[in-house]
Amino acid sequence: MKTGMTGKTAWTRILLPFSLVTGLPNLPVLPVLACAGPRHKVETEPSPSTVADGFELTLNNHHWLDINVFVQHDGEASRVTTVTASSSQSLILPLWLLGESKIVRIIAEPVGEQGSYTTDLLRVDPGQSVELNVESVLSKSNYSVQ
Repeated sequence: MKTGMTGKTAWTRILLPFSLVTGLPNLPVLPVLACAGPRHKVETEPSPSTVADGFELTLNNHHWLDINVFVQHDGEASRVTTVTASSSQSLILPLWLLGESKIVRIIAEPVGEQGSYTTDLLRVDPGQSVELNVESVLSKSNYSVQ
């Protein structure tokens, strides 16, 4: 084959697994072609959530046990997190947890203890924040909505 007339020599080497002249495999070309393609980012980073996408729940655990936290909405309770003993955690929760009525209760249950703390019915609008302080004596726990 002549090079330069139609430019088929380069394409023939790429497309044919064996050389027409020598009969040897054209293997060195294949790995080079595999690495020559454009690079694509496989994983896209999620955009950071904002409070407008839901509502903020800040949990301050002053209890000596870990606390399971639930949001009760539309007649069902959804577990949202576990807060380690004597620590704080802040979450942005999705709007669907507010339910149709936007009236919720926050329930805190210490892991391995019988009691729990349940807030009153809370009217929470999108973008608002709820802070729950769980005390070592559960009856002294408190909350605020801002």
